[in-house]
Amino acid sequence: MAIICRVRRGARRALTVAERGLDAAGVAGRRAGRAVRHARASYRPAMRLATAACVLVTALALAAQGGGPGTAGPCGDPGPQARAAAPWYLESFAPDGTITRTRALPAGMVSSGITGLPASATPIHGATTANRFTVVFVGDGYTAEQAPEFAQQVDALWRTLLATQPFDAYAPYLAAYRVDIAAPGSGVSDDPARPAKTPSPLGMHYRCQGVERLLCADDATVGSYAALAPAQDLVVAVANSSTYGGLASGRGTASVAGGVPETAQILAHELGHSLGALGDEYADPKDLGGHGEGGAEEPPFPNVTTVDTPTRLLQDKAKWWRWLDTSAISTYEGGLHQDTGYYRPTADSLMRSLGQPFNYPSAEALVKSLYGRVKPIDASSPSENVATRQNLTVTTVLPATSLEVSWAVDGAAVPALAGRTSADTGALGLAPGTWHSVQASVRDTTVWVRDEAYRDDAMTQTVSWWVWGG
Repeated sequence: MAIICRVRRGARRALTVAERGLDAAGVAGRRAGRAVRHARASYRPAMRLATAACVLVTALALAAQGGGPGTAGPCGDPGPQARAAAPWYLESFAPDGTITRTRALPAGMVSSGITGLPASATPIHGATTANRFTVVFVGDGYTAEQAPEFAQQVDALWRTLLATQPFDAYAPYLAAYRVDIAAPGSGVSDDPARPAKTPSPLGMHYRCQGVERLLCADDATVGSYAALAPAQDLVVAVANSSTYGGLASGRGTASVAGGVPETAQILAHELGHSLGALGDEYADPKDLGGHGEGGAEEPPFPNVTTVDTPTRLLQDKAKWWRWLDTSAISTYEGGLHQDTGYYRPTADSLMRSLGQPFNYPSAEALVKSLYGRVKPIDASSPSENVATRQNLTVTTVLPATSLEVSWAVDGAAVPALAGRTSADTGALGLAPGTWHSVQASVRDTTVWVRDEAYRDDAMTQTVSWWVWGG
């Protein structure tokens, strides 16, 4: 266990040093940005390794001692049987917007799906998955005759999600697919409103783990059908039901009921986890662990901290310190399923309860995470040096009016081309008989991000050509 702790502390120190370097770097922002990404790349695997090890230790202790939550055990490999029984957690959602966690054993979750049924993937948003974050909706319990109903429900769900900030401003960064499966019967299992008469393709069922609103599926079968889409950053299993229910696994999958309007909020919450790497901001009185005692160590999530006052956040330049001049942004006690020891940016938000918006620090984390996967320039042409007169062009992900486009020749800005996505090399006034460097830069100036060093490093992209003056 001491080795695990040293790994976690070492990784965290590396990340902290790099982030402080980024804040103070100024002109050296790009170098600091690269250092942060390197530290994060080292930090995350170390945390995953340490977390996995801790889960195994807990499982071994429980198996050996017959004890309850909080029992400790030696650090070692408990073997395949104990690993299979290692607990993990699912989020369930109530109609009043509250969120709680349920301890789940994978073996107790599985309800076998049906493979080999007629199925097809249809794009519903975005012309391509290249340079995009892709969401795949997979239907369960919809017969071939009910395919139009599934399509309408997914369309309404997707439109509602895209109306949620900050996704409304970044819809072009997203792609979405719908996977239709011709189910042999209508509905899913254990639905109190409409019990299924036959097994459903994804094995979806209510009362998962004995929790009435927890809606589970056979993950392996869901994944096999989702693979019909060309990319899968987030997979959403959609049940043919109007009974309130859902599930967020925190592992890039979610389950929702297609006939319930609030499902868009569940999906947005799951995107907070899977895309923004956000932590939960709610307290769960029956929580059985996952982060130890509140305040034991600084969590990796951008929206939860152990720092207890705005003054300390500002002094340490920690987490959401750049947003402290914004109304309602402070340090509110409670988060990561604990009542005390952890602090969140606002009194309430979508990571605390449904029906709320993302707070500013969380929205910033989502935008920054999008830029970890998507670059502002989709394409540029030509792809090589230019020896004859022609147009240089850049194609941006967002409309040009939403991104700042600038041009430079031999390092000197060309104000006349600001905002334009193409430049005629014959109109650049290039001195004849020599090669010139021409650059086009695209920069996202969104107000959702206040980390200017990150904006310089990850939200600005430059393409260059060598152009012959003649």
